[in-house]
Amino acid sequence: MGETLPALMVPVSSWLRRGPHQRWLDMQGQRLLDFYRAARVPDGFAALDDCGNLQPGAVSDATLGARMTHVYAVAAGRGLPGCGPLATHGVTSMLGPLADHENGGWFLAPPTDGQQHGGGRKQAYLHAFVVLAASSATVAGLLARAGCLTRRWRSGNGTSGARTKAFSAKASPQTGRMRKITGAQTPTCIRSRPAWRPRM
Repeated sequence: MGETLPALMVPVSSWLRRGPHQRWLDMQGQRLLDFYRAARVPDGFAALDDCGNLQPGAVSDATLGARMTHVYAVAAGRGLPGCGPLATHGVTSMLGPLADHENGGWFLAPPTDGQQHGGGRKQAYLHAFVVLAASSATVAGLLARAGCLTRRWRSGNGTSGARTKAFSAKASPQTGRMRKITGAQTPTCIRSRPAWRPRM
């Protein structure tokens, strides 16, 4: 693995490289990992209040879940206990109730009373985080990693007409392009898929 703090970014003499600071960073990271364990719900992950408790009637949020999956997958790759099952839970939720099994892609939340959240509309912002989570799970060697990336591929290739209209990216053209580049670069690096490069 490459150097955490390249010399071009942080001088070798910087206090950021000192052992006590590195241990402090590890401690703060562990605190955050422990805090957000309570965010797990049956269909993924849901938001917590300031005290680390789920709100009454909390439902899974796909964007939050993708971020959680990425973080716990990275932590699992570092060998931190208990993080692998949480990342696997996130991948499983992305392959289950949060996925659009008909057209590909993901919804922001699982259906309620048979109705899709937001009328079934999708956001490119969410999909960038899903592919990041799937790539992190691939690196960590977690369950269903290839299937998650395959579904992401289906949602982004060959879509037209009704499928294209299903996406709602509430962002400036610059921000939208940044998210698109991020989503394209990640699987290209992880899976060596050159076909993603023209999408950048």
